[in-house]
Amino acid sequence: MSIEETLSQFDSAFESAEVSTNATIDLPEGKYEAKVTGTEIFESGDGRNFFRINMEVCAGEMKGTKFSKLHGLDNPERFKYLKGDLTVCGLMLGKLSELPVQMKKIHGTHLRVQCKKNGQYTNYYINGQVFDKKNTEGVPF
Repeated sequence: MSIEETLSQFDSAFESAEVSTNATIDLPEGKYEAKVTGTEIFESGDGRNFFRINMEVCAGEMKGTKFSKLHGLDNPERFKYLKGDLTVCGLMLGKLSELPVQMKKIHGTHLRVQCKKNGQYTNYYINGQVFDKKNTEGVPF
């Protein structure tokens, strides 16, 4: 049996399969509404630990575009930025060691994110949460 014949038994399943990818791209500079689609802690090839916030643009021309924000977990001088992003996402941690258990709580959070380019680097800044107008009753601001 040829490879084509072997693979043809899966044609129907392949045809109906959703497209899914972990690929991310650098967005053009600008402001975006995005949704947190996942979080993970991983070790890089050189042994450093990172926290990744995966997001997807929810509106506008780039809707559906996936991108990620990384935080190094080995540099105490930069923890203020991690803590700030987590706080904006609604996750207040007392200890960094709580992150692996608590990080899923921010999944689904809608955010205002700004993309800025600095030479070869692309930086994403989480500027706030986006709330449905119907869910803002009782919000003091």
